[in-house]
Amino acid sequence: MFLPTKNELPFAILIGLWIIANIIAFIVTLLKFMLGTQYFYLNELTGHFLAVSRASAQCLNLNCALILLPVCRNLISFLRRNFSPNVSRHVGRVFDYNLTFHKLIGYSIVVFTAIHIFCHCYNFINMADSWDSKYPLAHALCQLPNTANGTSLNPIRQPNSKPLVEILQTLPGISGIVILIALIAIATSSTEYIRRSYFELFWYIHHCFIIFFVAFLVHGLQGLVRSQSNLNDHNPNKCKDEFNQWSAANPTCKDPQFAGTKPTSWMWVIIPIFIYIIERLVRIARSQRTFVVNEVIKHPSDVIEVVLQKPDGFHINAGQYCFIRCKEISRFEWHPFTATSSTQSDFLSFHIRKAGDWTSELSKLMSLPENKPSFNIDGPFGAASEDIFRYRVAICVGAGIGVTPFASLLKTIQHRMHSNYELLKLKAMYLVWICPDTRCFEWFADLLKEVENDMEDSGMMKLEYNIHLSRGWDNNQAKQLFHNKDEPFDDITGLSQKTQYGRPNFDVLFQRIANEHIGGHIGVFCCASPQVANTLEKQCRLKSVPEADTVFYFNQENF
Repeated sequence: MFLPTKNELPFAILIGLWIIANIIAFIVTLLKFMLGTQYFYLNELTGHFLAVSRASAQCLNLNCALILLPVCRNLISFLRRNFSPNVSRHVGRVFDYNLTFHKLIGYSIVVFTAIHIFCHCYNFINMADSWDSKYPLAHALCQLPNTANGTSLNPIRQPNSKPLVEILQTLPGISGIVILIALIAIATSSTEYIRRSYFELFWYIHHCFIIFFVAFLVHGLQGLVRSQSNLNDHNPNKCKDEFNQWSAANPTCKDPQFAGTKPTSWMWVIIPIFIYIIERLVRIARSQRTFVVNEVIKHPSDVIEVVLQKPDGFHINAGQYCFIRCKEISRFEWHPFTATSSTQSDFLSFHIRKAGDWTSELSKLMSLPENKPSFNIDGPFGAASEDIFRYRVAICVGAGIGVTPFASLLKTIQHRMHSNYELLKLKAMYLVWICPDTRCFEWFADLLKEVENDMEDSGMMKLEYNIHLSRGWDNNQAKQLFHNKDEPFDDITGLSQKTQYGRPNFDVLFQRIANEHIGGHIGVFCCASPQVANTLEKQCRLKSVPEADTVFYFNQENF
């Protein structure tokens, strides 16, 4: 049985509240349209699919009001910076799940949209069939005239009409198709594969949300869903069987009058849209800052290090990330990268691996010495690894270029030890780096050598690193490494701790750390594949011993 850990409990509560809010919105609206007297005659034309379509629409209102808030990066960073330090680390952890929450809301919008479309298509089929004389009451309702005072109920005004043609002649039908096309484009381009391999495609298509929201706001303006407006002069429960006697002269059963329901979607989304517009304006203002390239360093394994001059007043904490734009490549594309420089340095550095069209173009641009393009930066923004200094013991796991957040953390720790800037709460750090081949080690191994020597001299904290080479060696290398296993330094990295071959055994590692730090609260920080993240999250559950107050807290980079 799945039980959330203490670190995940606040987010689990948030998800629970969100699910409850959707259930309440669905049920309340469903009952309103099923049981409401003002919708009695409309249900006679459509059946109870009307109530389901309106209930799903209300859930769409709720989720469209929420979908933009988790991607307001400046808002999330503001809350993280000003709210998170004043509460327990578990509550503040909610902000690290912002994109996960955004995705869940997106999935729910797709589901409720599908329900809404299916039900309304069925509603139009029923309204077309209502012209058949074998349904006497429905047939009488169809014949109500379309007058200035809004008497008519059925938007299909002719018998033998084709439902699909009728739908396409209405504003909800046209705007619904636009919403559907935009939603399909957004959903299909948001898969993990597309985001990782074709980020530019994901980024551009995702901006179809503007079209989505415009169509969403106009969708209900025509007021096709009509409710009875003269219940005092015409009670459906009494008059439904006397439809042949409906008339203005009948004091008890006058002709029923109907009016379109007023659109309410704008009331749900107007404030979130306003917040998002402010967010984008802040981004535009901040992104005008130009950062000059000081140096470009090419590393093995298709990694380049871009060193930028940090302007006055720009401050970034260890572990934070920025969005970077290079106008020479594209004026519109922004890509997230974690800074690898320390908080106190007077420059800003990023290690960027060639992994897609934009990064390939950047690598090509930087390969020529005469090219020193300028960069615009939006940020910095908070990330999970910022919280490492709130723990006494930390396990940091990075795969490939995913080690970059920990480079910044190590440099910041190194600077604090040199300057004695403050006593570190962090007393032990276990670093696990999983590399696909031997070419990956160069730039990070040099940093580890420096930090390793400083920590040995200062005695302020323990650093244990485990470098795992998952592939990329041949038989000759394996034999040489075996013969040199007793040498004081590793043949590949030059570090005192030897490179290990194959994937790490996290079960053994976590058990050992749990035994060494009984009663400790241990932060686990991950910037690796979902498979590795799932393994680490499982180990945090298995190796936590609440009775001994030994608890592992899982934290994952998420941007």
